Amino acid sequence: METTENKDKELINASINGDAKAKKQLVNLVDPIINMQTKKYCRRFCKENRSISSCTIFPEWKHADRSTPLCEWGNGSYGWMLEYLTKPERLAKYEGRDGAQLIDYWYVIATSYPFYDHWKNWRFNRRIRAPKYIIPLDPHASHIFLLLCSQVEIIDIAQRLNLNETEVKEITQRIMAELLTRKKLYLLDSPKYVSLSDLTINDDEDNNAEYDVPDWDDSPEHLEEIELIKEAWKKLNPIQQFVLQAMDVDYMSANEVLDALVIADYRILPNKEPKDVNRQQLYYYRKKTLIQLSNLVQQIMSNKLQLGVSDE
Repeated sequence: METTENKDKELINASINGDAKAKKQLVNLVDPIINMQTKKYCRRFCKENRSISSCTIFPEWKHADRSTPLCEWGNGSYGWMLEYLTKPERLAKYEGRDGAQLIDYWYVIATSYPFYDHWKNWRFNRRIRAPKYIIPLDPHASHIFLLLCSQVEIIDIAQRLNLNETEVKEITQRIMAELLTRKKLYLLDSPKYVSLSDLTINDDEDNNAEYDVPDWDDSPEHLEEIELIKEAWKKLNPIQQFVLQAMDVDYMSANEVLDALVIADYRILPNKEPKDVNRQQLYYYRKKTLIQLSNLVQQIMSNKLQLGVSDE
């Protein structure tokens, strides 16, 4: 008996291969989700449009005066969402894991914060984009970068992205370390200096509070932080260094790294041959290594501070 998962995959393959009937079926399948989100976003951002134009997508919102011009934002949003959810590269990522149907896959994407954020970029022509070298740091790195640019606090970022605060701090550390090494920290456009050792951004309302003046040259503090990362890096084993170098510096894909591990005969799991390691296990190993690197940086920093106190 053919499973729903297999039917969904067959439908996707037919659509990608240009089958017009399959494409129409996909549109009909995704229509309720797009309709739900378009209605939600239009209601939230319609504002004065409702009084000066007639809605083209929701009859109950039509303007009483038939001579008013048509509002195209509803149709525009519908078209943007349709393209976003049904483009071939996104459909190709559907795996049907744990029995998830295609409609479930779309629903998770359409109700996520990144989807909402991308829609707002399109709707309001926002041009802020995360640099390409930030994106491979973590699946959430680009969104955290944008929120940091907007001066959103760590705790609020964690709530918006449904992450724990420690994880957001760790990702933020890596973002800032990457920006520091590239002399691009100014991209965050921060009104005060944020240290890698204290990533909680607080809005201090005390008028007498003193703030560090941002200086995007190679200040002693920046150089010291870079040295801390280099020192911590040396404490990782060669396989850990290889994985981070490959994925976070050379931007190799997971499949390329897995192939390289097989060729080099590097074991990231003691009881598994390199050829038997899958992408999920590789990402988990990378995440654990990044956390270890972050902890090492904190430990080295703490030791240096204690040494400084002792010397005094």
